[in-house]
Amino acid sequence: MITEILAQICGDGFTAGIVLFDDRVVECAPRVRFMRGWSRDRVRQHCRERGWPVTVVHEMQREDVTAAPEVKPGIVQHEQSFEVVRGDGGVEFFYFDENAGRRAINNRLSKEAALAAAQAHLRGRNHE
Repeated sequence: MITEILAQICGDGFTAGIVLFDDRVVECAPRVRFMRGWSRDRVRQHCRERGWPVTVVHEMQREDVTAAPEVKPGIVQHEQSFEVVRGDGGVEFFYFDENAGRRAINNRLSKEAALAAAQAHLRGRNHE
């Protein structure tokens, strides 16, 4: 379990949010992106020196979402594409169009050709 904290920093002409996991900044608004990786104490000190109030908006205990998720390789069909999820977590899309006239214009594959390319990609062969 980790402690997740959402905090708000109000500065001169800006309001920015930061997210801390176990007292370490893991996400931040562009205005305070220099704080990424900082400890909670360092953020407090920096904001105190500049007169920026910091408010904890939300705090909760949660599962460690920084751990790599278990990835199951496979192919998912969408309305106009096949999504290939590889074992390393990489994703590739193979787009198709079932209308031959539009295919001639948009250069997409037929559904069958897109599926074959997706299957070849999943097996580790480069598609052409």
